Formats: sequence, C-alpha cells, structure tokens
Amino acid sequence: MKLISRISLIMTSAAGIIFIILGICLMGMGGYMMNVVDGAVNTSTNISTVVESITSAVDGDIAAPVVEELPNYTAGGATSMLIVGVFILIYGIGSTVVSLMSLNKLEKAKVKKDVKLFGILACVFSFVAPGVFLLRLSDDDIRDKEELETRRR
Repeated sequence: MKLISRISLIMTSAAGIIFIILGICLMGMGGYMMNVVDGAVNTSTNISTVVESITSAVDGDIAAPVVEELPNYTAGGATSMLIVGVFILIYGIGSTVVSLMSLNKLEKAKVKKDVKLFGILACVFSFVAPGVFLLRLSDDDIRDKEELETRRR
C-alpha cells in the first residue's frame, strides 16, 4: 500500500506540473487574444470617416470604404481565458506542492498519525486518490519490512 501511495503521489505531482504548463499557456493565449481585439478596435473605421469617404466620391462614383471587422472572439472570451488560466495555474501549483510535501512526509513517517493530515490535504488540494491511499495506510504499511523484522527478533 505504501508503494501505491508513492506512485500516486508522484503521478499527482506530475499532473500538477502539467496543469501549471496548461495554465501558463491559457494565460498567454488570453493575453494574445486581448491584444488582437484591442488592435482591431483601435484600427476600425468610425462612422464619420465612412460618411466622409462616401460623400467625397470622384466623378459621381460612390467609393466603398474599407472597414475592418472584429475577430470572431470577443474581449469577454479572452478575459475568461485569462481567468481560467489563473485558476488552473493555482490548482497545479497547489497540487504539486501538496503532493511533494506528502511524499516527503510519507518517507519520514513512523506511524499512521504522521501522514493523516497530509492525506486530508491531498484530498482537498490535490486529486482524491492519493489522499485516500494515504488515509488507508496502516502502521504496518508505513514501517519498512526490515524495521518490522528487527522488532520481531
């Protein structure tokens, strides 16, 4: 059971690192989208320019003004992407930190009571499975086999 707990904590910390990378990417894409939307808003033609270009037609022809359209995504979507990216980044950092602390505590633990708090923290701030494995450990699982054999003698 201790081996399963170690493996699940290592996998959880790896998943946390993936969440950190995903959060950074989402924040970067959201920032880029905000820049594109701001650029499109700043370069779009206002109504007075359109009217002036139509009325200043040469030889009686009506000149069609060039009006840039905004991209399909909006500033609200870009802001939402930034916010989601921040939350994913925070979750990834919390998951990685709690998993590594729990793994370190599991290696140094002598009794079940030593890892109980970290099992609860892993359930709350990380994925549920590593926390459940930590909470299900018994004292015999935590102690090494060599230590148990030495006590029996």
